[in-house]
Amino acid sequence: MNNIIVNHTYNQMTITTSIDSIESRICLSGIVNGVYRQFTYTDRSNVVFDTVPEPYTLVVSRPNYIPYIQNSDTCFLQNVNITNNHTYGGCGIFYIGSDVSPLSPYGSVTIENGGDVTINIGDTVIIKNDFEVKIGGQLLIH
Repeated sequence: MNNIIVNHTYNQMTITTSIDSIESRICLSGIVNGVYRQFTYTDRSNVVFDTVPEPYTLVVSRPNYIPYIQNSDTCFLQNVNITNNHTYGGCGIFYIGSDVSPLSPYGSVTIENGGDVTINIGDTVIIKNDFEVKIGGQLLIH
């Protein structure tokens, strides 16, 4: 499958294909707020996803075609105050800080009292100096 256009901006992804939309399937899946989610559209050649998981897997398929697959193994944590439990995984590289992704608004990351973040990481965690864990908060990386 070719001629797939992926436009990824702040928290939105637009997929445009040149294939006939009959029997086509466009699926975006991954972790959203610590929960695995799958967003699927059928019989469409153009789709806009308003929620983009980090990391994500995008699959565009149609019978008798080799599927188009795109993976994101880079995750970003930016512009959030965390007050409850969150678990992240499936990332080869994980960035934490106020200006680590152009896909999110600028803003610091703080784990507040009662916040508990677990990062199950494959390779690398990069933490910027404006990241803060307050007393009573917890960050676990393994």
